[in-house]
Amino acid sequence: MSKFVAFDIGASSGRVITGLLNDGNLELNEIYRFPNSGIKIDKSLCWDTPKLFSEILQGLKVYVTKYGGDVDGIGIDTWGVDFVLLDKNDELTGPCYHYRDFRTEGMENEMLKIIPREEFYSKTGIQFMEINSAVQLYSMVHANSSQLSIADTFLMIPDYLNFLLCGKKANEYSIATTSQLFNPKRNDWAFSIINKLHRPNSCCNALSKPAEI
Repeated sequence: MSKFVAFDIGASSGRVITGLLNDGNLELNEIYRFPNSGIKIDKSLCWDTPKLFSEILQGLKVYVTKYGGDVDGIGIDTWGVDFVLLDKNDELTGPCYHYRDFRTEGMENEMLKIIPREEFYSKTGIQFMEINSAVQLYSMVHANSSQLSIADTFLMIPDYLNFLLCGKKANEYSIATTSQLFNPKRNDWAFSIINKLHRPNSCCNALSKPAEI
C-alpha cells in the first residue's frame, strides 16, 4: 500500500488529507483542519506564513500518529496569485502580502502604461485583475520597494511552503499559471513581461511539473 499526504490550504482554512492507494483503490481521509486568515503588519494585510508552516508540521504529526513514519509523497496546494521574495540567504525580504492588501489599488492601470493591454494578454492569456501576481509585483516596483533590491528568488506560496519543508526551491507549473507572469504559448515564464516590469529573469526558477503517481 502506498501512503500520501495532501495539504489543501485555502484563503480561510486548510485541511490535511491522506490518500491510501491499495491495488488501484484510493481511500481519502481528512485527518486535520485549521483556520487561515490575513493578519495586519503595520498598515498592510499579510499572510502569517510561520503559522501556516507550523500547521503543516502539526498535520504531519497527526499523520505519523495515525499511520506511522512512512510516506510515499507529500503535496501542498494553496490559493493562487500570492508570492514571497527571498534574498540570497533564502530569508524573506519582507512580509508575505495578502492579495486583498490595498497596495494594488490603481496599479493595474499604471502597469498597463508600461505594457499595453493587448501585448500583456497576448503573452499571458489571463484575466486582468488587481489581485494578480503581476500587479502585486508592479505595485512594489511603483513604490520603489526596498525588498526588490535584495530579492534573489520569487516563489509562489505553496512553493515557499514546500521549500520550508524540504529545502528545495522550485516553481511548480500549475500555481505559476495563476500569476499573470506565465506564457502559455511558450509553456514557460513570460520573461519579456517580467523584464518590462523591471524584474530580472534570475528571480524565477525553472518551472517544474508535479510528480506523477
